[in-house]
Amino acid sequence: MRKFAILLVLGGILLVAGIWLSITGVYSSPQDEVFSIPAGWDYYYVFEMHLFSGATLKGDYTVTSGTPIDLFIFDDVQYLEYSYSGSAPCLYEVKGMSGSFSMSPANAGMYYVVLDHGPGYDNSTQSGRITLHITGTDMLCLGPGIFLLIVGILLMVAGAKLKKQEVVPVSPEPFQRDQSGVLYYQDAKPPSRPPQPPTYP
Repeated sequence: MRKFAILLVLGGILLVAGIWLSITGVYSSPQDEVFSIPAGWDYYYVFEMHLFSGATLKGDYTVTSGTPIDLFIFDDVQYLEYSYSGSAPCLYEVKGMSGSFSMSPANAGMYYVVLDHGPGYDNSTQSGRITLHITGTDMLCLGPGIFLLIVGILLMVAGAKLKKQEVVPVSPEPFQRDQSGVLYYQDAKPPSRPPQPPTYP
C-alpha cells in the first residue's frame, strides 16, 4: 500500500474515533421511568448510574397512586450500608408525594437514586413516574476526542498532498519513427538517409 493511502486510511480511522469521543464527552441523557414499590419494609426501587466528575443529575418525581415516598441519592459506600441496614447517610433527600432534585458529584463513580416508602407507610404500595436527566461535559472523553480529531484531519491532509506529488512513471515506447517513416530505437540515432535497396550483380 502506498504511503498516501496509509495516511488517508489512518487519518480516517482517527477522525471517526475523535468524532465519537467528542460526541460522547458532551453528555445529555434524559430518562423517564415508571416505578412501583411493593408493600413491605424491605422493598424499595433503585436506579443505578455512572456519573462523571462535573456531571449534574437533575430530576423530579410524582406519586400517582399510594402514599408519600422518600427519595435518596447515595454513593457506593452509602448505598451498600443502606441495602444492608435500611438506613444510611445520603447525598440528597426529598420526601412527599412529589418533588425535584439536583446534585453534582464531587467524584466520578456509581450513584444510586433510591425510592422508598415514606415514614409510617411501609405496608402501603406506591407507584408513579420519575424523570432523570444527566448533563455535563466529560473531559476524559472530550479531550482525547478533540486530539484524535485534529490528528486525523492532519494525516488526511498530508495524505492528500502526498497523493498529488506521487506521479506514476509512464513507460516510454521502445522505438520511434522519423520523418521518413524509418523506425529506430530511442537510444539509437536516426539514420541520416533512408537505407538503400540492395544491388545485385
